[in-house]
Amino acid sequence: HAPYKNRIIYTPDGVPKAFYVSYKDGNVSRHRIGFYNWNDIAASQEIPLSSFGLNAAAKWKATPLSTSFPAEATINEGRISVNPQPPHSLRIVELLETK
Repeated sequence: HAPYKNRIIYTPDGVPKAFYVSYKDGNVSRHRIGFYNWNDIAASQEIPLSSFGLNAAAKWKATPLSTSFPAEATINEGRISVNPQPPHSLRIVELLETK
């Protein structure tokens, strides 16, 4: 399925820290976020869902897409967090809005 929305979130230094994409799967909108850690040490990230154009007040379920290196993602108060992320890594999380 072709994406209908995407966005890149940058650090204050201009380094990409997250890539977001949305696509339709039938009547369901699927949202995926790739979290980058370019650092030489493990790092945690927290980004407001509104940064991706998502409704921060909605209820969301975060599911890691990699079983080998799953992201420990949580959603709290309209923010998604990945803790901790190994150095020089990418973690991908799928978000589904729950009713």
